Amino acid sequence: MIPKNKHARERHKMSPGATAIKHHPDYQIWNGMLGRCMNPRDMHFHNYGAKGISVCDRWMSFWAFVEDMGARPSIQHSIDRIDNTKGYEPGNCRWATKREQTINRSITRLIEFQGVKKCLTDWACDLGISVNGLRDRIESGWSIERALTTPVNLSKRNKRSHA
Repeated sequence: MIPKNKHARERHKMSPGATAIKHHPDYQIWNGMLGRCMNPRDMHFHNYGAKGISVCDRWMSFWAFVEDMGARPSIQHSIDRIDNTKGYEPGNCRWATKREQTINRSITRLIEFQGVKKCLTDWACDLGISVNGLRDRIESGWSIERALTTPVNLSKRNKRSHA
């Protein structure tokens, strides 16, 4: 029996060996990608398919997806879109860790200083300042240079004694 909806029909096309594919290490990632983009009942559809994020025709085939993406480096890696305004397609996807994906989110604030681009969290960690402290500096009008090069006062007592 051929399924009625497109997503199920495409999964049905995996034969021969369709059952074996489900045991492939990357099957769940591929299947989740299709669900997010094509199934309105998927809990993440509102962030993907409903916003126009799609899967290219070639990747409707599991084996084409595996061929294009290559082997997943580790179980800590999952699929990541490089440009979040584009869909899942060769050239716009990579294997990335949760940390790498967090940096690539559309809400992540990237700061470039002296030719180096990092997220606000990484700059704060490197400078020994809290994320909120660095964010406050920038949002209160400090230049990026001043925010990143002004030493951190270690305590309010030190701050008062040097006033």
